[in-house]
Order: sequence, then C-alpha cells, then structure tokens
Amino acid sequence: MAHQSRALERATTAVMQALGSPEQGESPAGGPTEQSTVIPVDPHLLLLAKLVVGVARNPPCRVADNLDRRLQGASNLDDVLAAAIAPVRIPLHESEEMISLRDEVSRSQEQVKDAEDKLAIEFQLRTRAEMFCTQASYGFNADANTLHSVRLDNVALSRQLALANAAIATHAESMTQLGLRVKNAEADAAAAVRMIRKDRERFKTGMVVW
Repeated sequence: MAHQSRALERATTAVMQALGSPEQGESPAGGPTEQSTVIPVDPHLLLLAKLVVGVARNPPCRVADNLDRRLQGASNLDDVLAAAIAPVRIPLHESEEMISLRDEVSRSQEQVKDAEDKLAIEFQLRTRAEMFCTQASYGFNADANTLHSVRLDNVALSRQLALANAAIATHAESMTQLGLRVKNAEADAAAAVRMIRKDRERFKTGMVVW
C-alpha cells in the first residue's frame, strides 16, 4: 500500500509538472475542492493523466469500480486526481448501493431461513409418514396373520360341520329304519292280540260245549 501511494504521488507530480498546473487547491484523499476557475486541458495530456493514474492505482488488478468509473468519465485534471484515491466519505449513491446490498443480503438470509424451516418441516412430515407407513405395515401383517388363522379355523370347523351333518344323516336314516321296525312290531303285536282273543273265545266256547 505504501509503495502504491509513493508511485501514485510520483505519477501525479510528473503529470502536474507536464501539464504545468500547480497542486494547490486539490485534495486527492477527499476529492477535489472548489476552485474559482477550471484550466482547459489538452485531450492528449488528459488521456496521459488517466493512463498514469490508472497504472499507478491499479497494478496488477482493479481496486474499486467507482474509482474506475470516475477515471473513465473524467473530463479535466481535477476529475482525474479525484479518481486516484477514494474519498474519506462514501458518496450518497455508493452508500445507497451499500444499503441496497445489505437489504438484499438480509432478504437472502431470510429466504434461506424460510427454506431451512420448510425443509425441517418437510423432513418431520416425511419422518412421520414413514413411521405411519411402518405402523400400517405392521398392522397389515398382523391382520393378515389373524385372517389366515381365522381361515384355518373356518376350514377346520367346516370339516367338523360336514362330519356332524354326515352323522346326523346317518342317525336320521337309522331312526327311520327303527321307526319302520317299531311299526312292524306294533302290527305284529296287534295281530297276536287278536289271535289270542279269538283263541280265548274258542276256548270258552269249547268249555261250554264240553
């Protein structure tokens, strides 16, 4: 920085001597002061002054965009010298630009925070959804196992019911046959009673005759 300042001072002195203009009334550190008259400058000398100030201020890279714009738009020696060193106070448009940049940074930070909050909420929702899906899977598996057990029990009960129906059918057939036998036995008994009665009457009649 000290080397650049010395180089700038030598370059400025050389340009001022070449132009034959005194350095009084100029303030490189704070910008040009008010002067009563503006000395007309040859365009070639003005271009040379711009080149000297640009080389002395910017090796090997650019320092400030605002100073570069001032140097490019300089129309006299005072403007060239004002573009050599940044003023102590930041001009109004530069401060407004700084405020605008700060506001933009603040907005960007708020957007980033909102995005992070949304991502956190989305992560929580996704975690809950995965948990619910896991619970649903467990419930589905348990219900499937229960349904399988119920189906097995139903099959076993169906088999038992079929066996019971077969036994009932067999019992019903046996009862039908038994009923037929009972009817036949009752008919035989009735016939035997009638025969006994007839024999008894014959016996009585034979006893009377005898």
